[in-house]
Amino acid sequence: MKNRKEKIDIINLMAGITTDAVNKLKEAGTEDLEDASKMAVSFLNLGTRLLRESPAFREAFAQIHTEFFKYPESAETICQAIAALEKSAASGPRQH
Repeated sequence: MKNRKEKIDIINLMAGITTDAVNKLKEAGTEDLEDASKMAVSFLNLGTRLLRESPAFREAFAQIHTEFFKYPESAETICQAIAALEKSAASGPRQH
C-alpha cells in the first residue's frame, strides 16, 4: 500500500494532467471538441444511471446541491432554472 505522500503525489499528477487537457480543449478544433462532447455525454449518461440505481450516489448528489444552494452564488442559477421551467411550462408538454 502506498504511503500518504505517494497518494497525494499521484492525485496531484492526475489533477494536473486533467486540468491541462481541459485547458487545451478550450482552444481545440471542432473535431477535438466533438470527441470531448462524446466523453462528456458518456459521463452524464453514467451519472443518470447512477442516479437511477445508486442510493449512495443520489444522497451525495443531493448533499452537494443542498450545500451549493446555501451560498449567494447559487441565486442566479436558481433564478435561471425557475425562468427556464416557467418558459418550458408555457410552451406546453414536452415531446418524448
